[in-house]
Amino acid sequence: MKTYPIVKKMFGALCLALIPLFSIAQKDVVLLLRTSQQDAVKLSEAYLQPFGKSLGWGLSGSWYNNGKPHKLGGFDLTFSINSVMVPTSDKKFDITSLKLTNISVVTGQSNTAPTVAGSSSGPQVEYQGQVDMGGGVIASKNVQFNLPSGANLNVVPMPILQAGIGLPYHTEIMGRFIPKVSIPDIGNVSLWGIGIKNEFKELIPGMKLLPFGLSAMVAYTDFRSSINVSYKPQTASYDESLYNDQQLKVKSTSLATRVIISKSLPVLTVYAGLGYNFTKTKMDLKGNYPVGLEEQGSEIVVSGNTNWTDPLSLSFKNNGFAANAGIRIKLALLAFHFDYTVAKYPIITGGVGISFR
Repeated sequence: MKTYPIVKKMFGALCLALIPLFSIAQKDVVLLLRTSQQDAVKLSEAYLQPFGKSLGWGLSGSWYNNGKPHKLGGFDLTFSINSVMVPTSDKKFDITSLKLTNISVVTGQSNTAPTVAGSSSGPQVEYQGQVDMGGGVIASKNVQFNLPSGANLNVVPMPILQAGIGLPYHTEIMGRFIPKVSIPDIGNVSLWGIGIKNEFKELIPGMKLLPFGLSAMVAYTDFRSSINVSYKPQTASYDESLYNDQQLKVKSTSLATRVIISKSLPVLTVYAGLGYNFTKTKMDLKGNYPVGLEEQGSEIVVSGNTNWTDPLSLSFKNNGFAANAGIRIKLALLAFHFDYTVAKYPIITGGVGISFR
């Protein structure tokens, strides 16, 4: 029996937890393709900011649950879920602060709009659009639409499966890997990461007598996803082949550095870490997208008489200090851990694994 397909399906099942979040993102981003690419980029960045930042921070968590590396030949296989909490301040944004060129808030509507993490409805905005009236007549008309509602993303989950093995010189190497997994009609996801932890106190005369583990760690994670998008003209006839390659491509990376301290007792280990995270998430909307306007009866609909190709490229950075504290309970080969990370985007982590030496 081949084990690789089984492992690949298991990893794919873990990634399904993230697919609804990406589906929300692609559905709402295409609704913002109005008037000008400059305005679309500003609105999309403001709306998706907490989602992009949460992904990066989610990748930085659950790299360790002990300040001591495995002994030579020791190993662990651990499954964790990092639940990234979105701060209240990032659940809304001020539309007027974006300095949009051709979009304004309709009189009587709120200037504050929800981000994807918010819970309210989007306010109504308006712009001057060039509308095809038929017969070669193009007219400038006032067009109104609602900004996307919030998806109430209080928590963004990030499932992680990780292995670690002990090396010489009080060193442990850790790895994460999800092969490229395709989900029919949705898209694909993949992940890899590598980290190294060293108990440096053992290399300094006198410090190795201290009654606790003290290590330094650096770890990098790379997450990628391509989500299928379907955004087509509202008119009766159009060239469908133009819109078959629509995708939202997401790449999120995290570099985490930590100094870790821990104290082990029978069964129980208490640990804490302090360090800095460098995170970046990039979202690119690829393919052709209809942005033309056409009058049909009393309605103005989106037509394919004008299209944008690869209209959006968004980037979200969220670097900062992070400190966490947690406990690990080891029962024979089984180890359970729970910790909390203090940061602008706090993380609650829980996990279970098998651990030897």
